Amino acid sequence: MFWGDERAVPLTDPQSNYKMAMEAGLDTLFIPSIHIHPMKADQNIAQQADEYTQIVNHQLDYIMLGMGEDGHTASLFPDTEALKETSRWVVPNWVPTLNTWRMTLTFPALASTLCIFTVTGKNKAARLKEVLTPGCTLPAARVKAEWIVDADAGN
Repeated sequence: MFWGDERAVPLTDPQSNYKMAMEAGLDTLFIPSIHIHPMKADQNIAQQADEYTQIVNHQLDYIMLGMGEDGHTASLFPDTEALKETSRWVVPNWVPTLNTWRMTLTFPALASTLCIFTVTGKNKAARLKEVLTPGCTLPAARVKAEWIVDADAGN
């Protein structure tokens, strides 16, 4: 189990994607810890991105993704440098709209395997319609994927 993105905080921080996943029930599943690979992005994020690339090492079978209200996925936010990456699988990404660093899988990593989006909620309905429109350039629209959408997001 690998992460698609992480905030630049310790894994014990309440904002950590890893911590949130564990508290949401991942820690109750019978997955040996040797198979759980959180992103560590709290120190030298550039070095940690290189280290995570080595951990991932083309091992992705499929990727579960979400979509933000702004059309981002993983930590590939609109108008950020990581969108330009063409070879590396994991990079640090400065997100000006949030005034923070994130670590993220890149489009080359996402293109390497099956991606599945899960999108829920009325608050994402308009953006989802935009993302699914041909020619859209928002990050989520640039990922070839299957989509699982609830009735609220799909209307």
